[in-house]
This record gives sequence, C-alpha cells and structure tokens, in this order.
Amino acid sequence: MTPTSRLKVSLVYFGTTNSYFGFRKIAAIAANKCICSVYIVNTGNLFSILSVLKTKKGTDSFKSEDIKLIAETFGQSDILCVSSMSEEALIVKEILREVRINKPEIFLLWGGIHPIVSPEDAIDSDVDAICTSEGEAAFSEFIDCFYDEEKRLGVRNFWFRNGGEIIKNPFRPLLTSNDLNDFPPPFFGDNEYVFERSVGFRLGNINDYLKSNALSYNTIWTRGCPFKCTYCSNTKFLENDKLAGRVRHASVDTLITEIKLILRDRPFIQSISFHDDCFLALDISILTEFSKQWRKEVGLPFAVHGITPVHVNEEKLVILAEAGLKRIRMGVQSGSDRILKFYKRPNQKGLLQKAFGIISRVQNGMVPPAYDVIVDNPFENDDDVQATILMVNSMPRPFTLNIFSLRSIPGTTLDYQLKNIESRCEPIGNNNYGNLAPTLANVMLFFVATFRVPDMILGRLLRHAHSYHHSGNRFPRLLMAISILFYVKRAFQHLMSFDFSVVFGKFGFFLWKMRLLGRQHGKKFLS
Repeated sequence: MTPTSRLKVSLVYFGTTNSYFGFRKIAAIAANKCICSVYIVNTGNLFSILSVLKTKKGTDSFKSEDIKLIAETFGQSDILCVSSMSEEALIVKEILREVRINKPEIFLLWGGIHPIVSPEDAIDSDVDAICTSEGEAAFSEFIDCFYDEEKRLGVRNFWFRNGGEIIKNPFRPLLTSNDLNDFPPPFFGDNEYVFERSVGFRLGNINDYLKSNALSYNTIWTRGCPFKCTYCSNTKFLENDKLAGRVRHASVDTLITEIKLILRDRPFIQSISFHDDCFLALDISILTEFSKQWRKEVGLPFAVHGITPVHVNEEKLVILAEAGLKRIRMGVQSGSDRILKFYKRPNQKGLLQKAFGIISRVQNGMVPPAYDVIVDNPFENDDDVQATILMVNSMPRPFTLNIFSLRSIPGTTLDYQLKNIESRCEPIGNNNYGNLAPTLANVMLFFVATFRVPDMILGRLLRHAHSYHHSGNRFPRLLMAISILFYVKRAFQHLMSFDFSVVFGKFGFFLWKMRLLGRQHGKKFLS
C-alpha cells in the first residue's frame, strides 16, 4: 500500500450537463490511486425543455443553506478537487470560501475550463492550487508526490499558493495521441453523489442519468481545434500552446473499449454522442477503421456534435452514415459575412450553403440536423441580424437550431475585444447562454426555424427585425410562446425518429424495460 492510497480525495463537478468528460477522466485516475468520492452539482439542465425555457440561471437558485450543505460534506477529505467552467465560477468561489472556513487544513484544488482561461482569477480565491492545462498526467503526478512538498510544488500545469507566494509552473507538453491510450476510461462508479437543493448530497440513481443524458452516452474522442473563433476558449488554449490546434485522438480500440464498458454497466443506452470540436477533421482512413469496428463491436446509432462547415465532406459523412450516424450538429453562428469575420470563423464565399447541401443529401433517415446560431451580439447591425434570419429561412429542411445568446468568457479574444468599448455583451458569469433577449428579431428567428415563411412576407417582416441594442419594444411573452412551439416540434422530430438521446429519457427507459427497445434497435438502423 502506497502512502497516497490512504488519501481521501473528493472530486466535485459544477455544471449544466451530466457529461463532464475531462472531470470523469480525472476521477478515474483518482479512483486508481486514492480513496475517492465523486460529487455532482447540477446548476441547470441544458437537455430539459422546461429548464431551457426558464429565464433564471442555474446558480441563482442556490440559497445560502445550499452552499453550507455542499461545503459541510467534505469535512473528512484530505483533498477537495473542484471542476467548473467560467459560468459557475462565482458559485464555486462561494463554496470554496465556506469549505476553507469549515476545514482550514484541507487542500483545495480547482480545475476545469475556468482556471485555464482565467488563472489569475481562479488563484485569487480560497485555493491552494489550480490546474492550468490538460489535467490527466499533471494530476497523476500531483497525487503521487502529494506528501513531498518540494516535488508537489514543482508539478507542471499547476499554479500553487505557497504562503504569500504564487508559484506559476510552466506547461507540460500536450498529450500525444499515444498518451491518450494510457489513461483509464472515464469514471462511472457506485460512490457518485448528486446534490439536491435544500436536501444535500444523496447517492446518484438511474433517474439522475436519464434527466441529463436520456438514453445516450456522451463522450469525446478527439482533442484540439485549429480555429481561433473569438468567443471560444480555444483562443486561450492556442495562446498557451500553439500545438493545441493539432487534432489528437486515442486509438479506435481504446474508444471501443470505453463504449463497451459503459454499455456493460448501462445496457439501456440506445445511442452514443460525440462532442468533439473537430470530429470530421480526422483522416478518412481513421474514420473508415472506426466505421468498421463500430459496426462489428458496438452497432448503435451515434451523433457527432463537433462539426465545422470547413470540414464537412460528403465522403466522410457517407462513411459515418454507414456506421450508424444518426444526428449531426454544426456551428453556423451567423448568416452575415461581416459577423463571421468578426468571430474569425473560417468562411469562404458559399461555404455554409455548400455544407448545408452536403448534409441535406446524407441526412435521410437521421434526426434533423442541428445548427448553432449566436444572437444578441452588440456589434451586429440590422443588416447582420436580418441576414441570419434570411439564411435560416432558406436552409434545406428539416433541421433545427441551437440558439445561444453571446456571452463573454474570460481570457478569450472576445473578452479582450470588449474591454475597451462601451457597448458589450454580458460576461458568462452574469447570465447563461440560453437567456435570449426578447427582441422581435429573436422571435422571428425561432419562427422561421419552425416554419418556412414566403419571401414576400418575410421581406416585409424583416423591416421590424433590429439589432440587439435597438431601443424598440421587447416581447418576452411572444418569445416564450414561439420558443415553446419550436421545442415541441423539435421533441416531436426526435420521437418520430425513435431517438431518445436528448428527450423522453424516462419514457425511453420504460420502453427498454418493457423490451420494446434494445440493442437490436441500433442494428436495425444500419440495415
């Protein structure tokens, strides 16, 4: 038995999904080395229609009693590791402060996206250390040398608070594709606890999984993105290491092993969702190998969310469709060339229309593709807003949209762009992506995504579609009404496609229990 095997390590995730890919990988490493417990604090649920329609952001619903309940849980821990994005940074700071009061000697470590993009802000809180880049190898080393203070304070990818001094260690080289094969699969253990408002932590159960994941398993296969979209955390990753733009991936065998393990433990799963940034950037030979092994050893439908227009390739999509591709999500962001240039999106003339056409040709039998659009941009003028509405109205049907309000993430290029101007969007900590401004332009965007409007009628309506800072009226009730109609249609599309990867989790689980769903459902899709 090693000294570190007696360490009591608690890992806590704060966020709006039940996926937290990196967190579960770190938890798996901790479980192999220490006495490990995993805690989940859901600040919202992006996969719930009712949650999306609410205007109140998740962290606002935490009362002071909730903060105390969370903090009191870790009294027996030697190390508390917290993971969050910037959206949850404010609530994390409150809880860390309370934990420090309760147990001054506990070692507090903060990881996840926020300490990477905003390390100065993260270290300026009640923590002993933060993780500033990829965590797997760094965390493993940190645990191994925890009791040797000199070695611990030298762990790269970490900043340490050592008395009144801040030790800013350099970055490790990024993990290679081969390195990604060396770590254990994501943690899904029995000692996972879920926070319930006003109650405290309780042992997680199947309903917690179904609420956030329905009958799907969410994962990532690749890392890295070459693009420098101004609103994205990848701008900070590339600033830290230019090689972060290189797409890396574990072997197909490693991926298949991960999927088979989760299917063994959760046999009700009907589909797999990949949330990679650049899935289609993989070489055709790799995708062909993936397709062959997937059909042979998994046989379930899957979704690919990380698609960029510049990587849309018909040959690659056909290969994936043969393996079981059932759902596609692609970032579009705007119909205005001026705004796409502002976002530094790779956009040659006609690129979006070409991508729409390719996806339309291969989507037969799939759930309608989802396209991401960003609204409420203070740099947009009326022409920009109207160009996006026109683009959406003309796109090949069927499809659906993910509509996000622009938010400023600390450390990104957008954050720097906005510092010296008077007109700016809200920081991510003040409001979440789903709280759209109730402008008539946003109402119209939901409407044209739900129904195609004749060009003559739309031309007249567009006169009333103004930019974010226009002083015109707001229409919160109208936005709520049309968005409800939009989401009902979207849920119906999933139901008609017999897809339970986003909604209808409990209903789908009931069908599975009644043996009306099963693994053969995926194989039938392939036939």
